[in-house]
Amino acid sequence: MALISICLVFLTNTKCFSQIEPNKFSKEKNYIPYFLEVQKAKRLSNEGKIKESFLKLDSLFDYYEPKETPLIYESKLYCELSDSLKIYKKERIRDLIISMVSNHGRNLTDYKKIGSKWKRIIYKVGLNESEINAMYINLQTNINTAVRDTIGVMYERDQWARATQERIETKLDSIDKINEPIIVDIVKKYGYPNERLLGFKDFYNPARDSHISVLLTHIDPKIKIEVIEPILINELQNGNFSPIFYAVFIDHIKMISQVDSPYPYYGSYVTNKTIQSIENLDEINKNRKSIGLLELKK
Repeated sequence: MALISICLVFLTNTKCFSQIEPNKFSKEKNYIPYFLEVQKAKRLSNEGKIKESFLKLDSLFDYYEPKETPLIYESKLYCELSDSLKIYKKERIRDLIISMVSNHGRNLTDYKKIGSKWKRIIYKVGLNESEINAMYINLQTNINTAVRDTIGVMYERDQWARATQERIETKLDSIDKINEPIIVDIVKKYGYPNERLLGFKDFYNPARDSHISVLLTHIDPKIKIEVIEPILINELQNGNFSPIFYAVFIDHIKMISQVDSPYPYYGSYVTNKTIQSIENLDEINKNRKSIGLLELKK
């Protein structure tokens, strides 16, 4: 009953995602090269090469609207590198902060979670906590809670059906058949659900990326290929979907089919142990580059 009730709210909800004011940036690009470069910048930062990382992002943001790619979080990285290097491009950092709060739902005044340096960064570029909090509250007010909670309930049902001791196939099939048209309808209507629709997708969000990914992998393979995959590749090219999530989605189709497939294999399930036995690594790396992932190395 809970699922049905929330779904009815979802279908009749008047809080429309399209009513939120668009981002101030107007740059539109194919984001495949962008994803490659932000991963390189993250790698440089991890290696302690913070100035090279900062300069790479700074140059990249001249041509692309900055995003907050899951596991990279390049806008946040840029601001923190800027603070470490004491290089404050105020207008750029200010725009990044506004975007992180207004488009990605980050609470940048929660200093216990994100670090006290952010108080300094915010004031350095002429913003204050009241302005940041007002932007954050505005996004929270405009997220589509019906869609968020529907995804949360679907994920709970999905995991309940698979976690019980007796995994009865008919029960799993029944739950998947209930969830499938709903998650498909959400993706068809909104594209890949992002933070402006659902809020910041941290551990406490019932509709975080790992939950959405699970629901997408459990729908009918034919619908995945014919309906969902074209939407996701378009979202990927527009910078609205992470290449690693796309790789996992396609690799899962390949893995469960266990037959030759026209869909490329991206090596998202490769581990440090299994990579040593892979013979077609060059082919995998070519496929990875085509969607914006760095190559795997033995």
